[in-house]
Amino acid sequence: MKRTVDRKMSASSTHGETRSDRETCIAVTAYYMAEKRNFAFGHALNDWLAAEIRVDAPAGPPAR
Repeated sequence: MKRTVDRKMSASSTHGETRSDRETCIAVTAYYMAEKRNFAFGHALNDWLAAEIRVDAPAGPPAR
């Protein structure tokens, strides 16, 4: 009998998210950042890195 392995690894134990959940959040955030610039060429990496920072930032008080 084959043993199955869950390939999802915890990316953040404090939030209970899986790695794929985090990457999905980053991708969606980066998409909306690019959309604000009308998808100007040459900013994909910067959008992704900025989205990582935004997604990984601890939740603080709501913005006013």
